[in-house]
Amino acid sequence: MTVAPSYRPYTDFSLFMPLRRQMILLIAGPALAIYVLILGIAAFNQYRESKREAEVSMTRLAASYSSRFDGKMRDAARIADTTARFFESGVTISDDNVYKLLEDNVQQTPLVYGSCLAFEPGTRRPAGELFAPYVYRGPAGLKRENIDRNVYDWTSDPNYTWYSRPKKLGRAVWSEPYFDKGAGNILMSTYSATFHAGKSFGGVCTVDIDLARLRETVGNEIDATLDFVILASDGRYVYHSDATRIMARPFSEYADANRRNDLATLMKQMVSGQTGAAWLDGWDSDAPVGVFYSPISSTGWVFISRVPTDVVLSSVRHRTLLNGMALLAALLLIAGCIYFVAGRIAAPIGALELAVTDVGRGDLGTRVDESASTTEVRNLAHSFNRMTADLRANVERLAVEKAVRQRMERDLDIARQIQRGLLPSSKPDVPGYDIAGWSRAADKTGGDYFDWQVLPDGRVLISLADVSGHGIGPALMAAVCRAYARATIHEEDLGRYMDRLNQLLIDDMPEGRFVTFVGVLVDPKSHQVQMISAGHGPLFRCVHANGELIETGADGVPLGLVPQNEYGSATKFSLDPGDSVLLITDGLFEWPNATGESYGLKRLRNAIRASPSVTTDEMIQRLYDQSQEFAGKVAQEDDVTIVVIRRLSAN
Repeated sequence: MTVAPSYRPYTDFSLFMPLRRQMILLIAGPALAIYVLILGIAAFNQYRESKREAEVSMTRLAASYSSRFDGKMRDAARIADTTARFFESGVTISDDNVYKLLEDNVQQTPLVYGSCLAFEPGTRRPAGELFAPYVYRGPAGLKRENIDRNVYDWTSDPNYTWYSRPKKLGRAVWSEPYFDKGAGNILMSTYSATFHAGKSFGGVCTVDIDLARLRETVGNEIDATLDFVILASDGRYVYHSDATRIMARPFSEYADANRRNDLATLMKQMVSGQTGAAWLDGWDSDAPVGVFYSPISSTGWVFISRVPTDVVLSSVRHRTLLNGMALLAALLLIAGCIYFVAGRIAAPIGALELAVTDVGRGDLGTRVDESASTTEVRNLAHSFNRMTADLRANVERLAVEKAVRQRMERDLDIARQIQRGLLPSSKPDVPGYDIAGWSRAADKTGGDYFDWQVLPDGRVLISLADVSGHGIGPALMAAVCRAYARATIHEEDLGRYMDRLNQLLIDDMPEGRFVTFVGVLVDPKSHQVQMISAGHGPLFRCVHANGELIETGADGVPLGLVPQNEYGSATKFSLDPGDSVLLITDGLFEWPNATGESYGLKRLRNAIRASPSVTTDEMIQRLYDQSQEFAGKVAQEDDVTIVVIRRLSAN
């Protein structure tokens, strides 16, 4: 956009009045009024923006703390899950070793108050006898106890849902907070993980959380001066600094009793699973507070921090005051300068003031006459004209750059949608097999892809590729590789298939780029598998019968590097019921944490071995989640793709 200049000449003779006082009234008076108005608007907008920034910052802090609570609760739940899986495996241990195992559970983290193994009557003991070994933190250390009918009947008493509810649902759950009279004798919440004895329900393994000690067990990672509470989904306090408030009357009753409709409305928002903030005239006191909340997703609770408004906004008010003083000082300085030079340069300054007003209204084409009688005013006029010209040029340049940047963002979004659309949208229909794949790019687009094709004879070809690098260039090469791979499927032999695919990519591959590729051909009728790798590895095969994990290195030369390369014959093996094949790109096990240490193959192998019985989709999610948990706050640096092939049953 080009703006034609408009000049401000010295033709307004009212600017040449001889008396300095009159000049000050005519020049400084309007300038003062405009400046005060601008100062007020700027101060108001700055206060509002600073308040919004403080709200965003505190909301993020609440989300961070709720995430820490959620992580601790999940860690505690894993203890019960691991123990339940141990007993589900059919291992038999003595009662004394059961208690020792429970003691280990309690000592793993300060968050766990107690741990119990409640066996379904008739599994470990006769049907008429309750057997629930329990270890908890007593005043003198860990204490052992058997929760039998002398304590309470947890199989039939409806008040103890920690056993009946997971048994009914057939899965692990957190209980609603309750007072465990007779056993732990504290306010607690219990996570119960189910296990089976053969094909029948075998019982639950639990971990108990001491609600009154959440500040000591989890909240010690939170600022000691922060006032926070935790609400259950029914509006009752799960944690409060005043222990008598825990699991007392619901928050809604408190709001109704004090005629606080704002608190009742806020409570509904907080327990709905949202993250947010609110400003209240008081909560448990008359002092105004900022309320910042975020859900603890694993338990259905909500973390709430309460910060006095004066504390949250003190820096905002201080900053606003300093900025206002700075603007006021600038105003006084300008007024003094006008008073000093008004007698000599009244007309040029008047013209310049009018030009500044035009610029303030957005007219960047305004220029002032540079023919003043004094060198200083001429230089000032010249500098002003140069400033407006530069400003106009910068505005036009920024407008062009913004348009280009927006167009590039749109193009990248479209490219990402196209690339995601090239990945399979559903699992292949292969009788007796569960095949799943998943990919996540480090940028908007990535260089990984996976694919599967069911051939006319019923066999299925599963492929996975990793183009070196990530971003739009590798994404394009990944699309080309996928197209060539699908076009080459007519080759019967996997070796010739790879030779042909390599030759097609040689002509299109940019210098310095290459593709690691693995192809797996599965015959669901004979359960024979052929697998061939072009520089991609390691590849994993899980043997269900003996739990063996067979690892294959990165055989062959990556595609696109060596013309006329021959890849030879594919590796052949058979899949027995429960056996799996895993194809994984290096973005998963090379993901570093904050110290620079990579997740590594050793942790990956352990994660694979720890997931023998989950579905393929669950295995993919576990492998990614554990790598992401190890990396912590370090962002994903490379594309990650995982494919799992599992034989379900013999045909």
